Amino acid sequence: MKPLVFLCLAILICPVSMQYIAAEPAPADHFQAAMEQYRASDLDGAVSELNLVLQSSPNDASAWSWLGFIYMKQGKVDDAIPALEKAVSIRTDMTETYNNLGNAYMAKGRVGDAVAAYEKSIKLNGKASGAWYNLGNAYLAQNRYVDAIQRYEAALGLTPNDPSVLSNLGYAYFRKGDLQKAVSAYRKASELSPADSQVYLGLGITLSRQGNRTESKKALEKAVALDEANYNARIALGEAYMAEEKTQEAIVQYEAASAL
Repeated sequence: MKPLVFLCLAILICPVSMQYIAAEPAPADHFQAAMEQYRASDLDGAVSELNLVLQSSPNDASAWSWLGFIYMKQGKVDDAIPALEKAVSIRTDMTETYNNLGNAYMAKGRVGDAVAAYEKSIKLNGKASGAWYNLGNAYLAQNRYVDAIQRYEAALGLTPNDPSVLSNLGYAYFRKGDLQKAVSAYRKASELSPADSQVYLGLGITLSRQGNRTESKKALEKAVALDEANYNARIALGEAYMAEEKTQEAIVQYEAASAL
């Protein structure tokens, strides 16, 4: 059986500036061309232009930061990490770059390094809600539930209606064993993001753990209705039907899950 997954994805933050200030016109021209390619969704073109910037200005922190950011957008994590590390080795005040470096580390399973990067991002800008959220995810990956909850709460203090933060907060409370707070977080997330199958999955499983089978089944049925390819939701719904001795209904869900 596939593992249950409830977490929403990490937040990748676009480097703050799309402007380039330099004494030499050629690097500036290539940087502006890279930004134009990025806006046009031509990521390969943007990478090519940024590499031209770095050929003549190898210590350009902004170019390295953007290069790492775009590599992350392309899913090229192994290329992104050295670019982002180079950027922060040149300039230590780039809050968004530390956040993106943390995401890159998380993608490679380097959770301790990710925590350090997110903490540097937050130290530079305590109002960066994305970094607080990502730090919560990193702590959750380390099974540090109290620490994760505190960081998600900090993120909510900055963006109180963010369903992704609320959903992950619900999962953190679930893992901590505080089921009522988990339900509250999931319910608010479902109000803000009513088409999110994963939110209803988390809510359904938490309600089931509380012994509220009726409401749990409703939430799980909603999760499946929103996303028929949600493997975990179908398995959980099958288990809910089995608890009611509705064997045939359970078989339907298990068979659908196995076909995914």
